[in-house]
Amino acid sequence: VESHQRRGGTPNSIHLLLGSSQRTVYTSSLASQRREQIQKMKTGGSQFLLLALQTFLLVHFTLGALDEGERVKEYNRRGHVWPPRDEDYVPNTPGWRRLMERRFSQVMSVENTGDKYNGFMFTVHTALNCKNFTENGWALTRAPQGLVDELVESLHRGL
Repeated sequence: VESHQRRGGTPNSIHLLLGSSQRTVYTSSLASQRREQIQKMKTGGSQFLLLALQTFLLVHFTLGALDEGERVKEYNRRGHVWPPRDEDYVPNTPGWRRLMERRFSQVMSVENTGDKYNGFMFTVHTALNCKNFTENGWALTRAPQGLVDELVESLHRGL
């Protein structure tokens, strides 16, 4: 057993030699200091990893992004225009265009930039990209009576 002391004369650690292994036992005041040091190292390591991750993401997305001039050139190269031409609306009907133009003007009045962006994304998809699946688009139509009867019978059997 070997004791090491601080300047004040009190032991701060005791080294035990047990056969071929050596073990250090800390006194209570030094043990609490050591725990604080370990906690600081853990916190510092976490902060370092967080900083490294933030730096990586910033560099990755900044270097990989198009600048606005390049984005506009690519947009025009693909034949897109803004505001949309009448023939760009799907379906290309006066009623649908009026409805979507009204929606675009509503989105323009949104003040929050994130909400405005989301509004434009949804409206562009609805107005210009989303194809109709039937001749009536999303309108309601009457199903054949035989099909309606079969569905109603199946529903009642399931109750």
